[in-house]
Amino acid sequence: GVGRGPVEALAEYHSGLNRKMLAAGSGGLYNASSAGTAVLLNSGFTSSRWQWANFNAVMILVNGADNPQIFNGTSLSNSTITGPNLTQVVGVNVFKHRLFLWEQNTQDFWYGGINAIGGAFVRFPLSRVSQLGGNLVAMGTWTLDAGDGMADRAVFILSSGECVVYQGTDPGV
Repeated sequence: GVGRGPVEALAEYHSGLNRKMLAAGSGGLYNASSAGTAVLLNSGFTSSRWQWANFNAVMILVNGADNPQIFNGTSLSNSTITGPNLTQVVGVNVFKHRLFLWEQNTQDFWYGGINAIGGAFVRFPLSRVSQLGGNLVAMGTWTLDAGDGMADRAVFILSSGECVVYQGTDPGV
């Protein structure tokens, strides 16, 4: 029930007791929470290869070709983020109560305010701290103390193989 082609992404929305499974295929995003049935949420997307993060009771989905989507547990809407070229955003991660995004073929990342899912995002060029160059291809959180504490680090992985590790809470400081 997810279009005519393959399913290219599965994402679990989880906020409190509300859990939904989203599936992407054939240019559409579907609510595939019920066995045997998929309900179309929206269609006409250029790519069905979405990356996502659950943050602040919503799911943010990006695919590098379309505007980022916000799923609130019921419906989809376009993101209200400003700053990055939204149709180029290929990655999303959450670190220390901030949403981080990155565009394809660049060394920069963008970050929002504390608990912000929209509004103006600020660009941080990793070329300021990178020694080997390359494009940002992934970001993750490295937990040193088995929980969400002061010992967590953000890890930015570049196409050159270099990993840049950040331990603060505000990249702008």
